[in-house]
Amino acid sequence: MAAADIPSIVSADPMVWVPFYAGGGAVIVAIVILFVIAGVQQATIARHHRSEQFREVWFRLLIKSMMKTTQELPPVRHGDARDFFRLWNYLSESIRGDDRNGLNATMRLTGMDRVAATMLKSYRLDDRLMAVVALGHVRERAVWNTLEQFVVSRTPELSLAAARSLIRIDSQAALAILIPLVGIRTDWSFVKVATMLNEAGPEQVVEALAHAVREASVDATVRFVRCLEAVGSPGALPVVREILARENCDSQVVVACLRCCRRYATGQDLGMVRAYLAHPHHLIRLHAVLALGRIGTEEDEPLLIDRLADDEWWVRYRAAEALAGLSFVSTDTLARLHAEHPLQQARDVLAPFVARRAQRALQPTNG
Repeated sequence: MAAADIPSIVSADPMVWVPFYAGGGAVIVAIVILFVIAGVQQATIARHHRSEQFREVWFRLLIKSMMKTTQELPPVRHGDARDFFRLWNYLSESIRGDDRNGLNATMRLTGMDRVAATMLKSYRLDDRLMAVVALGHVRERAVWNTLEQFVVSRTPELSLAAARSLIRIDSQAALAILIPLVGIRTDWSFVKVATMLNEAGPEQVVEALAHAVREASVDATVRFVRCLEAVGSPGALPVVREILARENCDSQVVVACLRCCRRYATGQDLGMVRAYLAHPHHLIRLHAVLALGRIGTEEDEPLLIDRLADDEWWVRYRAAEALAGLSFVSTDTLARLHAEHPLQQARDVLAPFVARRAQRALQPTNG
């Protein structure tokens, strides 16, 4: 074949040009991708800048609304709704009392309460959560049924947020719905449950829990008693006494009740607490010792000394701590007990408390 015929053969074969077309196409695609990435980055930067500007303007407006009602407000565009609710919810969570009235008025003046009601139907969990919180703060009773449905959601964050909003809208009606759920929703954060119940008011909560605990399971009773402890009301004590008076009370329930006694018990509960000092379950003995550390009298000194010989280290340690914390147990008494106790394990747990007392005695007193 002559050399002059080669170009015509190459140009006549289309497969020869495939790599050239493919390479050129790849370059074009790469350039398009670079332009798309650059466009997305620019759009993201623009949205971020706009979001910052929006938050800056509305932060000042919302702060101002706490002091006086503003009749003229700029409209909130659809794309700014999430920024509005994040800022509004943050401020609403941060303040108490009448200052929230101005925020609520601003919410209604801008029509964002209606936007929040619409957001309850969003497929995005974040949108629904923001709307639930906002509507609870603004006490929007029109969405009660929807919030009640959210309360039984399998998503703990959504169900707890809805529960808290129901409490804010109507605490008495909400407690009738929520207290039974508190006993069975083990996926609910106990700290958040306690916060929610404290918002409802201790008297109402204690009454609702006292009613619920009478027919509750062991696990539910434990959770209810923990709620009674967290509510911060001495009204919890009669309920705890009633529970401990039951026959064959489960050990978990007894422990929960003794924890509550440690916070609320008075001198009239001494006999009840002392009865648990020799209980077979070491956790019950432990919490009985802790309770006596707060309400114990001179009659309890020998009982606590007996617990220094307990089989469980934590019971011995807490007994030593309780003795050291009781005002009627002198430094000399504690030191003598440490020096003369026949058991090394008792002397070991007493040692740091004796040293602490001695160090405190050496410190100069002011004035």
